[in-house]
Amino acid sequence: MMEDVKKKAKKMREKRIQFLYRLYDLADGDVRKWVDAFHIARELEFDEATIDTIIVYFRIKGFLQTEGFGRFFYNVRISPAGVDYIEETMSEQGNW
Repeated sequence: MMEDVKKKAKKMREKRIQFLYRLYDLADGDVRKWVDAFHIARELEFDEATIDTIIVYFRIKGFLQTEGFGRFFYNVRISPAGVDYIEETMSEQGNW
């Protein structure tokens, strides 16, 4: 049972990171630029429930802001905290 939880947690963490990196990329790191979250979801092949979970998580964490909600549109923009997280992570991994 514990192994199942670990696998699920690892998979969700990977999806969250993929989403945030893609948001950063599409916005060119610009905290003013809105991006269609469902566009990212389609690119990453995430279903609606997964993308909603990811967005709520990052909104609460303060890594992104949202505009609109639901099936028809869901615009997001990365926050300064989200930009800092991505850039610090890339720096720590030696990607800069």
